[in-house]
Amino acid sequence: MRMMPTWMPRPHRAKNPLIQTPPFLMTILVGLIQNTTLLLTLAVTYSLVIARLPRERYSTESLNGLLFGGVALVGMLMPVTLMPGLIFDGRTVILSLAGLFGGLPAAAIAALITGLYRLWLGGPGVVMGVGTIVTAATLGVLFHLAWRAGRFRIRPWSLILFNLAVHLLALAWIPLLPQEARAQVLSAIALPFLVVLPSVGVVLGLLLHALEQRADDAHRLRESQASRLAVERRFEKLTALLPGMLYQYQQWPDGRHCFPFASANIALLFGVTPAEAARDASAVFRRIKPDDIERVMASTARAAQSLSTWREVTQVRGGDGKLRWIEAESSPEPQSDGSLLWHGYARDISEQVRIESLLREREFFFRESQRAARIGSYKADFVADRWESSDVLDDIFGIDANYSRSVQGWIELVHPEDRERMTRYLHERVLGRGEAFNMEYRIIRPADGATRWVLGLGQTATDSQGQIVLLMGTIQDISDRKETESELNHMAHYDHLTGMPNRRLLNDRLIQAVAHARRTGRLLAVCYLDLDGFKPVNDHHGHAMGDQVLIRVANTLGEVLRSHDTIARLGGDEFVLLLTNLNHAEDCLGLLERVLAAMREPFELDGITHQLSASIGVTLCPPDRPDPDSLLRHADQAMYRAKEAGKNSFHLYDAEQDRALQQRLGLLKRLDEALLAEEFVLYYQPQVDLISREVIGCEALIRWRHPEQGLLAPAAFLSVMEGSELEIRLGDWVIEQALCQIERWNPLGLRFRVSVNIAARHLLHHDFAPRLRQRLDAHPQVDPEHLELEILETAALSDFDQARQVVAQCRAFGVHFALDDFGTGYSSLAYFRALPVDTLKIDQSFVRDMLSDHGDLEIVESVVKLSHAFRRKVIAEGVETLQHAALLTRIGCRLGQGYGIARPMPAAEIALWVEHWQAGRSEWIHSEEAIAAS
Repeated sequence: MRMMPTWMPRPHRAKNPLIQTPPFLMTILVGLIQNTTLLLTLAVTYSLVIARLPRERYSTESLNGLLFGGVALVGMLMPVTLMPGLIFDGRTVILSLAGLFGGLPAAAIAALITGLYRLWLGGPGVVMGVGTIVTAATLGVLFHLAWRAGRFRIRPWSLILFNLAVHLLALAWIPLLPQEARAQVLSAIALPFLVVLPSVGVVLGLLLHALEQRADDAHRLRESQASRLAVERRFEKLTALLPGMLYQYQQWPDGRHCFPFASANIALLFGVTPAEAARDASAVFRRIKPDDIERVMASTARAAQSLSTWREVTQVRGGDGKLRWIEAESSPEPQSDGSLLWHGYARDISEQVRIESLLREREFFFRESQRAARIGSYKADFVADRWESSDVLDDIFGIDANYSRSVQGWIELVHPEDRERMTRYLHERVLGRGEAFNMEYRIIRPADGATRWVLGLGQTATDSQGQIVLLMGTIQDISDRKETESELNHMAHYDHLTGMPNRRLLNDRLIQAVAHARRTGRLLAVCYLDLDGFKPVNDHHGHAMGDQVLIRVANTLGEVLRSHDTIARLGGDEFVLLLTNLNHAEDCLGLLERVLAAMREPFELDGITHQLSASIGVTLCPPDRPDPDSLLRHADQAMYRAKEAGKNSFHLYDAEQDRALQQRLGLLKRLDEALLAEEFVLYYQPQVDLISREVIGCEALIRWRHPEQGLLAPAAFLSVMEGSELEIRLGDWVIEQALCQIERWNPLGLRFRVSVNIAARHLLHHDFAPRLRQRLDAHPQVDPEHLELEILETAALSDFDQARQVVAQCRAFGVHFALDDFGTGYSSLAYFRALPVDTLKIDQSFVRDMLSDHGDLEIVESVVKLSHAFRRKVIAEGVETLQHAALLTRIGCRLGQGYGIARPMPAAEIALWVEHWQAGRSEWIHSEEAIAAS
């Protein structure tokens, strides 16, 4: 309860009886006991909570301040009241220890808590109370900083000084009390303030410090254990990375043995885990090869007796079952229990053993190879002018003991053509610069005059003045190698059959010829020659005869061309003629005419007469690009032009044709990309019965949805594909799309035939029929009779027998065939009758003009009568008007298609058009625009 004092005027005020009576000392004593109890509670709480928290953290110091401040506050709730508004308690001890052990944050929080409460109590002692709080907290912080800086150590005597300083300075606030109370208060509290409270502060400080040290020791122990565990883990990781294993092996006098420590690689080397080895080492020793175990145990016993380092190499069977070589080494250390502890290392040296064995084998092989390779040694003494050689070297040089053994005698063995070069090399580079001798040169053997190639190797030696006095080394007979190199060089640059230059040598000569043409301003001609009719020679007479023919052709070319011209064979029956030093383009024409004439001449081999011809492509540089690859490619292209022109001729390369070819190749590539990008789409043009208005089918017509140019008709791109692989792939795509569309139309009741145009190359492809069968099988809901393939008359005639066979195979599946654009070709009636097609399609060029051109009308009538005679259906293309339809029905052709009936349309529009057509709502189209668009 807050007690507000009432101060009376000093003359009439009696002394405070509470201070004068002896029982007051008992009250202070009781208060001290209460505060001591609180301080002990503080110590216990500090040990249980604060001392266990990390040091030097703001959160810990703040919690410290709350603890000290709270305990001080509790003590202030039960103080010794000296007089109204003037209390006595142990807060100075608590606040000073808060600053000493908690630092500034703890002291500030504790001082704030107690200071606010003291201000709230008020009374005449409020200023002194707040002052003692600030003094105790401030001194605690100052001594805390000195302690952390190492200038103050917590000892009993230091704590005595600290507490005396705190309480002495606290007493310095007594003058702020009312004058009449100062002496009385001082006399009442001096003894507890200067003796009891400092003593309690010393005891509590020592206790808190001991608790803190104990907590620090426990923390350091935990950190030490964690550090030791981390070190052990790092050690385990490091040992696992070693190629071998680290271990400790312990032996006891009673025969027990184990591996107290073994790194993880023991499992790989011996197939035993570290835990198993730690229990008993027998499992490890059982892995040693039986033939080695006795030797290993004996060497171990010797090392144990002499306490010397033990080393062994043995074979063990590892954890993977493989037998491997292990090298182990360890040092023994006697233990107090009589055992012997070995510290060692073991590693797998299987690869090293394998390499050493291989090296020994190679060393033996190299030694024997040197003996077989005829390598001799020599020593040239330039001071004594003495040349010494081994017996093998004498045999290589073809000399005996009587031959001159001077340095000059050695040099005189060198071939005259190499002697000057070798002598200059010896004096300038070896003797002049001290370089190693390394040179290939020829010698002439005095014994038989034979020439041999040798390789000389040597090192120089100098005297004390640094002058070169000796040359020592080996000389090897490399004649066989030189001969082989010559043969290999010939094989690498010349055709093995004809002996003519091959492509590699031709390329080198082309580069030289181009450079020569640039220097001289003359022309060169690259002529690509391919034999006409050579394949039957191989087919009818065999490849051996073909080889003889090629040799004869090569010899003939060599006789016709000039000596400085090059004839190269690229392979098969292809030759390249390189004509150089031409003043004018016409200079090569006469040469080529002679070549063609020589190729046409019949010749006889083994009783068989052969007559060939040649097609030659020619390019001139300049004007063609001076690039060997381009020249050969352009000559090759020109050769194909000569083939197409009828063979037995030559054709001069035309750059404009080449550009057109490149443009076609570029468009082909773009079309291939369009197919992959699904830019193609099928439009469908209905085919109807002109009398009954029945829709009998649709013709699938391809369009290209070009991203930039819009919808393109077939004429814009199909001709580019002719003869290419893309033509076949696009045809397969059209068939697949048509079959898928038939599947989609069937549920809608649109059950009629879909016609697909097939190119000649596609139809005559070797696997056309089997692939069509596979596609039909992949669409079981499609009736094969609903698919009709339209082929051109010219396609059927290009290989009539194969076309008839393919058509028959496909008709066996149920597929129908139509002969498109009939009347534009030149097929005979015999061909037409034998070709198993179901329908004839009259070309639109005849139908469109038959109203005005009597000749076209007669052609249409003839085709209709012909189809009736051979029992074939006939359908007219190009029906543009109602008049066309009327005239066609009158002459017997009731099936038609054309812009007058319907334009080609997307598949999605077919159903609606059929509905309108069959209902009679579709009008005949008749416009100049429609006719022109066809």
